Amino acid sequence: MTTRSRGPVLRLLARLAPGLVDSIEAESRSWTALCPHCDTRSSVWSMGGIRWKAAGRPLVRLRCPDCGRRFPGRLERTGGSDREPA
Repeated sequence: MTTRSRGPVLRLLARLAPGLVDSIEAESRSWTALCPHCDTRSSVWSMGGIRWKAAGRPLVRLRCPDCGRRFPGRLERTGGSDREPA
């Protein structure tokens, strides 16, 4: 992903610790939610969010990037290692 599409905080972090930003992006892409209206599965990263070093399956209010409707969605980890809470 280009640094231009990242927000100011992530651009600053990319200058200070580039590996950290790559880790944040990769893990945020592995957390997804399913829209009940259009059945589209989207990553937290594609919806403009960050989820890093996280565990659990929280229920959060989201906006689907495809249909634009808001919905309460359960975030789930897809792929990668499943981290257990400490």
